[in-house]
Amino acid sequence: MLNMKRLLKPANALWLLVLVIGIIAIRILPWSEIIQALKALTFAELGILLIINGVIVLLFCARWWIILHAFGYTLPYFKLSSYRMAGFAISYFTPGTQFGGEPLQVYLVQSRHAVPTGISLAAVTLDKLFELLANFSFLAVGILLITSMELIPGLANPNLAAWIGGLMVFPVTYFFVLASGRFPLSAIFQWLPERFWIHPRLKKLPPLVTATERQMSTLFRRHPWLVLGALLLSVLVWVMMVFEYWLMSTFLGAHLSPLQAVAGYTAMRAAFLSPLPGGVGLLEASQALTMQAFGYSSALGISLSLLIRARDLVVGIFGLWVGGVIGARQAPAMEKIATLAPAIKLNEVEVVQPVD
Repeated sequence: MLNMKRLLKPANALWLLVLVIGIIAIRILPWSEIIQALKALTFAELGILLIINGVIVLLFCARWWIILHAFGYTLPYFKLSSYRMAGFAISYFTPGTQFGGEPLQVYLVQSRHAVPTGISLAAVTLDKLFELLANFSFLAVGILLITSMELIPGLANPNLAAWIGGLMVFPVTYFFVLASGRFPLSAIFQWLPERFWIHPRLKKLPPLVTATERQMSTLFRRHPWLVLGALLLSVLVWVMMVFEYWLMSTFLGAHLSPLQAVAGYTAMRAAFLSPLPGGVGLLEASQALTMQAFGYSSALGISLSLLIRARDLVVGIFGLWVGGVIGARQAPAMEKIATLAPAIKLNEVEVVQPVD
């Protein structure tokens, strides 16, 4: 009975769904065409894709590094990038959307480099907020483009663009509130009844969140250039990722226009919004639909999705290896972040001022 209960947990049920999808895919996909398309790739083309992806992976860490630097902590860039990859591995291989590896990033920076927990959490939170803002902005623009030009009929839905665009309101509003010197999450925590914080670990969470929000607010007010720099970095990363997608499709035999590349990449990113680990099944379906809409075979779309999948698996496996080497084989649970903080009182939080 205990094993059955574990089997029926949401996370395990999603993995069972992934297994079912895999079995169905093995039976119905045109594997001969897919293998033929993938075999056409040369070692030179794979090398070019490997180099471009390496640059993108390194760029992923730039925003986080800059934020930590503004707080006064200049960490080794390549080591910080490896922590980012370890966090990506947790997010990629576990069910859920957008989140998962952030607690591990907080833990590694705090434990390996003696960065105060409040600052470490503030840096990861800010980096994630900028990432979400960039992701939702690109998806909203991409879906509006698909809808207005009818590039991919299955995704031509203005309501979907409006829904995703509406999600941008949350990080933008939070940024403005913090910049004004107010702490919204801390205020919400203070409104909650005391019995909500009976658990010893939960008691440490409100002062930690207060310290984190104070750090972020101070950073915004002292370094307004940080916002512009983070946005420019986000744009650069997205341009590189769309270029990589266009290059992959070109090497596989498709000749997409810049607008088609944006539309195809939008469909791919939308698939990752599902709770399935790595968007399994939806990624492949999105690319098959996309390539059919562009006049190519669905097999080419599946080949492209498998190439994307192989790339992400390489990065994810390397991230898991990094996590194993540094002795953190799994991210601490979100509630365990609070245990990393010292026993501080809400009215005695010391704010470390960001450096100029």
